Amino acid sequence: MLRRHHAHLAAAVAWLASGLTASAESDPLTRLTPKPGDSVCFRRDYDAAHLRQHPAQLTTSVILSYRNENDTTHPNLRIVMRQKNRPAPLYVVASCNWNAAFNRDIKDKPIFKGIRSKAGFDCIPHTEKDSEEGGYFIIEAGADAKSLLLHLDDYEAAWPDTDLAKEPESAKFGAEDRVFRLDRTSGDACRAIEKDLVVKWLREKAK
Repeated sequence: MLRRHHAHLAAAVAWLASGLTASAESDPLTRLTPKPGDSVCFRRDYDAAHLRQHPAQLTTSVILSYRNENDTTHPNLRIVMRQKNRPAPLYVVASCNWNAAFNRDIKDKPIFKGIRSKAGFDCIPHTEKDSEEGGYFIIEAGADAKSLLLHLDDYEAAWPDTDLAKEPESAKFGAEDRVFRLDRTSGDACRAIEKDLVVKWLREKAK
């Protein structure tokens, strides 16, 4: 059973119902992916020196794909994370929406503290059943989108492999594994996860 947070459910409701969504002109990732099928890739690999300085950090690499999907209600974000304590990667599939007033609950209170950006991406991880709430995270992206900041919560829905027909687990993230600065990289780094992480309801719609 996935851990549920009332604040996150409130955020999801606010995100889906809000009229505050910013225009595409304000969205740096949409500008980079103007046509359906276009994608942009971000990556961070942590070297041994960094991991020695941060012994509590389990994450050794993060790859993130943001993809323009034909149907805007379908997941547009895919993440693969490798961690020292796991023999296989963790996979996250989410729907992310650019918002002019992101990171807010229905009472207009910040969900993640200490975020300076006013606009950014509200992201809802998916489960095998897309009606279930699998967590919440945010992305800060600069105007040039050369890099971004990924902010995870302590629990997010994630798969231990690429079989998205199964229900994901509720993956726990410690304090050293919640904020990642990712740099834009070649799309080659994201080709595999874009190919392998095919959400069932996307596949069925394509038939």
